[in-house]
Amino acid sequence: MKKRVIGAAVTLLVVLGIYFGLVQYIGSPTIFYTTTDKVDATNSLPEINAGFIYTQEINCEYDGLDRIDLRYGAWDLTNVCEMYLTLRNQDGNVIQEWTLSSVDIHLNDYYGVTLDEPLYHSKGQTYYIDVTSNALPGDGITVFTNSDGNGCSSMGTDFGCTMVYTLGYRGTNLGLILENAGENPTLKRDFLIIVIFAVVLTVYILLIFNIGPSVMYRDDRPWQKSSCCFLQ
Repeated sequence: MKKRVIGAAVTLLVVLGIYFGLVQYIGSPTIFYTTTDKVDATNSLPEINAGFIYTQEINCEYDGLDRIDLRYGAWDLTNVCEMYLTLRNQDGNVIQEWTLSSVDIHLNDYYGVTLDEPLYHSKGQTYYIDVTSNALPGDGITVFTNSDGNGCSSMGTDFGCTMVYTLGYRGTNLGLILENAGENPTLKRDFLIIVIFAVVLTVYILLIFNIGPSVMYRDDRPWQKSSCCFLQ
């Protein structure tokens, strides 16, 4: 009896631990990136100098837009300037602004800005990211482009290309699993491993502590048997 009580208590603790672990896992925030907007660089914008604003239209595939990464480049790695980025909605209202130093930007690579608060209802919405700087000619840097895309313009002139960028979204693991966001096989694998581990561990504890209905029944009531014999 004592063994069964201990086994039941251990099983309950393990099951509760697994339950809270799963809740924590599926509810924890996760940053994931779309790959559809991340394209190869085939060209670049002109040097981004003061007074020139370059705009990229971005269309969100998921809720929770949290980060925008652009791929920057330069003709001279010693160029020093400040880059100004502005995110606007379809109505032209400013959502957030950033000031970046070219010293902090890894040229020929992606560099991202993060929103103070994710846009939780960004799915299906169109936004605009404006890029400019305070650079004088010869001191500025640029953003790579791809001629197969679109949405890049400058003060009303369509460039017939897209800036090379990627979007980051903040969501929960459960939301990603349900939507197969980004076709993330690692996320699905991790979730499946946790579920299998929970099932196997529970079965193992049930077996090792012999928890469950008894297979055999033995009558250990001699006084009843004796009484029956005495009455006969």
